[in-house]
Amino acid sequence: MPSSLLLEVPALADFNRAWTELTDWLSLLDRVIKSQRVMVGDLEDINEMINKQKATLQDLEQRRPQLEELITAAQNLKNKTSNQEARTVITDQIERIQNQWDEVHEHLQNRRQQLNEMLKDSTQWLEAKEEAEQVTGQARAKLESWKEAPYTVDAIQKKITETKQLAKDLRQWQVNVDVANDLALKLLRDYSADDTRKVHMITENINASWGNIHKRVNEREAALEETHRLLKQFPLDLEKFLAWLTEAETTANVLQDATHTERLLEDSKGVRELMKQWQDLQGEIEAHTDIYHNLDENGQKILRSLEGSDEAALLQRRLDNMNFKWTELRKKSLSIRSHLEASSDQWKRLHLSLQELLVWLQLKDDELSRQAPIAGDFPAVQKQNDVHRAFKRELKTKEPVIMSTLETVRIFLTDQPLEGLEKLYQEPRELPPEERAQNVTRLLRKQAEEVNSEWEKLNLHSADWQRKIDETLERLQELQEAMGELDHKLHQAEVIKGSWQPVGDLLIDSLQDHLEKVKTLRGEITPLKENVNHINDLARQLTTLGIQLSPYNLSTLEDLNTRWKLLQVPHFQQSYCNVR
Repeated sequence: MPSSLLLEVPALADFNRAWTELTDWLSLLDRVIKSQRVMVGDLEDINEMINKQKATLQDLEQRRPQLEELITAAQNLKNKTSNQEARTVITDQIERIQNQWDEVHEHLQNRRQQLNEMLKDSTQWLEAKEEAEQVTGQARAKLESWKEAPYTVDAIQKKITETKQLAKDLRQWQVNVDVANDLALKLLRDYSADDTRKVHMITENINASWGNIHKRVNEREAALEETHRLLKQFPLDLEKFLAWLTEAETTANVLQDATHTERLLEDSKGVRELMKQWQDLQGEIEAHTDIYHNLDENGQKILRSLEGSDEAALLQRRLDNMNFKWTELRKKSLSIRSHLEASSDQWKRLHLSLQELLVWLQLKDDELSRQAPIAGDFPAVQKQNDVHRAFKRELKTKEPVIMSTLETVRIFLTDQPLEGLEKLYQEPRELPPEERAQNVTRLLRKQAEEVNSEWEKLNLHSADWQRKIDETLERLQELQEAMGELDHKLHQAEVIKGSWQPVGDLLIDSLQDHLEKVKTLRGEITPLKENVNHINDLARQLTTLGIQLSPYNLSTLEDLNTRWKLLQVPHFQQSYCNVR
C-alpha cells in the first residue's frame, strides 16, 4: 500500500497490518499443504495425513472470524474515506485475500478428497497384493515340495501331471497378479506427486517372483517331457542295440576265424579283403559308440532311481550284458586288426600306428591344455566340465586301441626271430642283417615306450584338470548360493528402507516413529554382516586357488557390498536426530 495513503488515511495502517498477517499465514498454509507428501499404499500414513488435513481445515475455519472482521473493517474504512485511491486499494486487497482464502480452502478440500480416494485405492491394492503374494507363495511352496522322482515312465508321468496342474493353477492365479498390477499402475499414475516407492518396489518384487516361478515350471515341464520320451524309447533302443551287437558279434567271429588261417601271410589279396571287411565292422562300431554311451548313461540314471527293486536287478543284468558284449566286441575287433597287421608288412604298420598314436596323444594334450584356465563363474565352469566329460569319453574310447597296439608290438617283438625282422627291414642295404633287425626292435620298442608314457601323462593331466573343475564347481556353487541368499535378504531390507519418507519430508511429530523403524531395521540387518563376510571369504579363497572370478561375479560382489554399506543404519539415525 502506498505510504502517501497511509499518511493521508492513518486508519489504513492497522488494516494493512492485519491484512498482511492473514495473507502471510494463508501463503504459509498453502505451501505446507502442497509440500506434504504421503507414502502411497501406507494406510497408516494416509490416515495420519487425513487427520492432519482435518486439523488444518479446522484451523482455517477458526480463522474465518478474522477474515470477516477484516472485510468489515475494510467496508467501514471505505465508508469513512472519500479518497478514491484508498477505496480502490482497499477493495483490491479484500478481493485478493478473499480469493486467497477460497483457494486455500479449495486446496484443502481437494487434497482431503484425494487422500480419501488414495485410502480407498490403496486398501484395494493392498488386498489384491496380499492375494497375489498368497498365490505366489502357494506356487513357490509347491515347487519347493517336489522331490526327485524314480526314473520310471509311471513316476515321470505322475510328475508331468503334477506340473501341468500347477501350470493350470498359474493360469488361473494370473488374474490375481494382473489385478494387483492394474491397481498398482492406477496408484502410480493417479498419485505420482506423492511417494510411490513402496508400491513400485513391492510390485516389482511380486512380478519378478511370479516370472521366475513361470520360468521354472515351464523348464521343469519341458525336462520331464523329454525324460518321459527317453524312458519310453529306452527299452526299444536297448533291444535294437542288443540285436545289432549280436549281428556284429557274428561278423567278428567269422573275421577272427579267417585271420587265424594258416599261411595267411602269403595271401596278400586275402589279407586286403579281410582288412576291408574289418574296416567295415570297425566303422559300424564307431557309428554305434554314441548310442552305447547314451544307453549306458540313461540306464545308470534309471538304476539309481530304482535302487533295491526287482526292476533294478533285471535292468542291471541287461546293462551288464550289454557292457560285456560291447567290450568283448571292441576287443575282438582290435585283435582282428592286430592279426591282419601282423600278416602284411607288420613292422611298418606298427611303426605307422605308433606314430599316429603319438601325434594323437600330443594333439589331445594340447587340446586339454587349451581348456585351461578355469573360468570364474558357475555356468562357464559347468560348460568346461561338459567339454571335459566329452574329452574323457574320447580317452575311454581310445584306450582299447592304445592297449591293443602296445600289446601287438610286444607280441611281435617277442614272437619274431631276428632273421624274420631282418627280412622285413630292407633298408639301408649296407647294414648287416643282425643290425637291421636290432634297429627295428629298438625303433618299435622306443615308440611303444613313448606311447605308453604319453598315455599315462595324458590321463594324469586329465585327472588333475577334473579335480580342479570339481573343486571349483563346488566353491562357485557355494558362492552363487551365498550371493543369492544375501541378495534376497538385502532386497527385503531395501524394500523396508525404501518405504520410508525422505528426512526432509518428515514432520516433527512423526520423527519418533521413524526412529523406531530405523532401530528395528538395524537389528534386522546386523546379522547380514556375516553373510557379507562369507561371500568375500569365498571370493578370496577362489582367488588364492588361482581362479579369476568373472566380470559378472565381480560386479555382483561389488554390488552386494555396496548395497550392504548403503543399508548401514547409523547414517539415517543421525539424520533423524539432526532433524529432531
